[in-house]
Amino acid sequence: MAQGIRDGRNFGWDERVRQARLDMDADSEAEQYVKATVKSRTKLWKVMRVIELILVAFVAISVSQPAAPPAAPTADLSPAGKQQAYAIVGQWLKQGTLGATGVIVSWDGARTGAMRDGGKAVRTARHTFTVQTVAGRWFTVTDTVRLDTGMSVGRPAAAPLAIDETQSLIGAGADWPDTGGDLEHRSTVDTLLEQWGEAYAGRDADRLKTVVADQDNPNAVYQPLMLGGSVDVTVDKAAYLTKRGKKDKDTGHTDMAVAQVTITVKSEDGSDAGGLTYDVLLGQPDGAARILAWGAPGTGPGLKEYSNRWHGTVIDKQTVANENQSAAQATPSPSTPAPSTDGMGATPAPSAAPDDDTDMEAEQ
Repeated sequence: MAQGIRDGRNFGWDERVRQARLDMDADSEAEQYVKATVKSRTKLWKVMRVIELILVAFVAISVSQPAAPPAAPTADLSPAGKQQAYAIVGQWLKQGTLGATGVIVSWDGARTGAMRDGGKAVRTARHTFTVQTVAGRWFTVTDTVRLDTGMSVGRPAAAPLAIDETQSLIGAGADWPDTGGDLEHRSTVDTLLEQWGEAYAGRDADRLKTVVADQDNPNAVYQPLMLGGSVDVTVDKAAYLTKRGKKDKDTGHTDMAVAQVTITVKSEDGSDAGGLTYDVLLGQPDGAARILAWGAPGTGPGLKEYSNRWHGTVIDKQTVANENQSAAQATPSPSTPAPSTDGMGATPAPSAAPDDDTDMEAEQ
């Protein structure tokens, strides 16, 4: 045995040691490979998580932000050719072509079309108007304008309108929303409203200012209608507002109310000359009642306090007298000469009918 060791013969021990070392090296390489693989995959997972978080945040922000509202449609109140058509129809009406002079009541829109002038295509706009003559008749008048020159094609065309003149000027009544209970001190409120109606229809701005008694601006100006003559004022109805003003715990009433008032105008001979109806916003209806604002029927509950302050030049008695004198002097003559062919746009008659009917926006 000793001889074998001395002779270098260790019965395969060295080979076993060498193989063990190779196995350890192999295990170390495998372990290093696994570690590297795990490390690289961990880094990739972290990157993917970051990307995922970014995507989640982007989606959350996109959802939380409201979508931009669609652009509201806008009416073209001044389409091509409107001013020219307005002027032409106005001149044409002064000639009494419809049997009497007339006035334009409304512009009712326009339709574009295409015509031909020889070999040239021409774009046109047919503008429609509602017209009333001094004889009390109603018409639809249409004027066709060339868009390339701004001149009319021929002269306006008219068609009669059937208007029911027998309808009553007084419509059916309706109640306001968010109101409840008639006023307890109705007589006091009625007296105030009658004073307001007489002052508003009259010609004395100082009287109207006194009746309103603007507490926020004592120097505010209020412009009356300057109708003159006598008027009758009636209070059609009045009620407390339920969603505006301070509520009294004892009565359950608020300190704001709304009333409907009709002002009947009398002519010089005392006959009924028609009337006007208003909603009037009231403050302190159960105490020292005050006039806060007025407007058309149905607007009362939402009227802004003291919104009727006058910010323009005051219209006084002298202003009205001057206007009446100017109106008396400006008497239209039925023999007004016809406009020149240039003004009426005497162009060669187009040879083809319109080939499209695109609507232009009508004024609402």
